[in-house]
Amino acid sequence: MDLIKIKDSHYFYFIMRARVDYYCSDFYEDHDDLIYELCNTVEERIIASRDEIKKMRNKIREFADESLILDYLCVEESIEELEVDFAKDVKEEFFWEDYFTYDFLIKTDTLMPITEAIAKIAEKKEKGIYGYEYSVLLKRLLKYPSDKKMVIEFEKEIMEIIESEIEGFENDTDFIIEYELLEPYLDYNEPLQSFFNTCDLLILLRRVKKFENILENDLIKIKNKQEDSNEPNSQLTSYCQTRDFKTIQSKALNSKKFSQPSTTMEFLMGSELEKKDLLDFLISNYSGKKSKSIAIMILALKEAKQICYVEGTKLYSALKIDFGDIGTNASIDKQMTDVRLMDKKYLETISLHAERIKKHLEK
Repeated sequence: MDLIKIKDSHYFYFIMRARVDYYCSDFYEDHDDLIYELCNTVEERIIASRDEIKKMRNKIREFADESLILDYLCVEESIEELEVDFAKDVKEEFFWEDYFTYDFLIKTDTLMPITEAIAKIAEKKEKGIYGYEYSVLLKRLLKYPSDKKMVIEFEKEIMEIIESEIEGFENDTDFIIEYELLEPYLDYNEPLQSFFNTCDLLILLRRVKKFENILENDLIKIKNKQEDSNEPNSQLTSYCQTRDFKTIQSKALNSKKFSQPSTTMEFLMGSELEKKDLLDFLISNYSGKKSKSIAIMILALKEAKQICYVEGTKLYSALKIDFGDIGTNASIDKQMTDVRLMDKKYLETISLHAERIKKHLEK
């Protein structure tokens, strides 16, 4: 069975739906309930919620797919401002499961990367073609230094499992697809690993939203309690008044449905207070600097997983508002080319700046 037929069968859509539902509804249910069962007061619930949100946010930062994260956050936090038809679609059951699956499928061109890479490399060698595609295929092979024959056998087994599962579902609509059958192969198959990571990302985003809603309700309870009793503002009351209830802020989404970003803050990760603190740190260290230093700052922020952006031009325009003259867009782009990023010393400098940013955030 080829990849097109597998995509058309909706096999991966069913796995995404089933896995996200299981982990969000069953797997973590007792764990989450226990967190609040151990709390004696609303204040303790607030502390517990903030701790859980922080843990999950750190895990979310480990995912490379920033565009998916931004899509989810921006749409979910702007749901009331969306066009009516689009908002209706978003509220449909399984919208995000299907959206994340579709994103995976359009980026995937094979489920047998090693088998196909070996075949294509042999073909190109025979024809004497050694170009960019050849180097990409070679890099794909080098990711698996272990026995290639074993990996190829695993790829065959994966395809057999998928084909069997699809056949079972097509013959019996009550057939339950067992995604667990694929899990033993994840370390040996990059496309499958990517798909399961996409599932895990959506699970984390869903759980963060759940805890944010609980936190918001508890903060409102504290605020109402303080107002009813006419007590002087406590630390928690002050926190209620100043804190944005959404601990992960939406960023600029590259879509005509949303306004375009205008300041650096909109590209940074974290709550409004965290982004403001990080921006102040960046301005104090990079203000007045030009192209190379600004490029290093951007790349360091990416390495530290503290910035999300799609198009450099929009980010540069925002940086100019906060940092002044940063040089031309072309001069910054020149410092961020693939060739420049092959310079070992340059990469070490970027990592050094990333560590400084991380240390500041830890404080």
